Amino acid sequence: MVEMQIRARNTHMAKIKEAKQKSWEKFVTAEGNKNPWKIVYKLQTNRLKIDKAQTSIARNNTHTITREETMELLLNILIPSDNSSREMDCHRRTRIDTKNSRNTTDAPPFTLNEIEAIVKNLNNKAPGHDLIEAKMIKEAWAEMSTEFLRLFDSSLSQETFPKQYKKAQIRVLLKRDYKDPTDPKSYLTSPRNREGLGESDRGTPNGNSTQP
Repeated sequence: MVEMQIRARNTHMAKIKEAKQKSWEKFVTAEGNKNPWKIVYKLQTNRLKIDKAQTSIARNNTHTITREETMELLLNILIPSDNSSREMDCHRRTRIDTKNSRNTTDAPPFTLNEIEAIVKNLNNKAPGHDLIEAKMIKEAWAEMSTEFLRLFDSSLSQETFPKQYKKAQIRVLLKRDYKDPTDPKSYLTSPRNREGLGESDRGTPNGNSTQP
């Protein structure tokens, strides 16, 4: 009787394991085909994190109540409106210089050595909007360096930069775990591009950006 129970239990557990395996394979196939760098990739690399949303932050002597109020306040503080009156002299000079045409010769085409040096120096920061990591680019470079060269030279000769490369997500991050989450100054924005910004908007509080 005991042996029958053990065999039945083992059979039952084996079927559960088989069902779980099939369910997981179905999930990986379905979600992986949609986007290989989303949920499946993050689960496999232990990078799936649950975002925490702070719905109320301090504003003068009160607090925001709705998510809309919170987002609007953070945007106004972290990404101030385009206002040239807040520019520093160095920013103003740079902006004026970029508008003045100069009689210079065209830049020469890129070389494989130049691009290889850039690829090798890519750091392992969080990937951008396309979720392509630096190590993926390094692996791809080893197999298709001439395609990389053709891509950059094409952008240079046509004086264009594809819009697809400019897409980015704005993420508001808490600077440190011990920072007060209700204080808007405890947050910063993740690196992003300038698409959609004004000519003197740097996407950060004035004087805190490396961009002119």
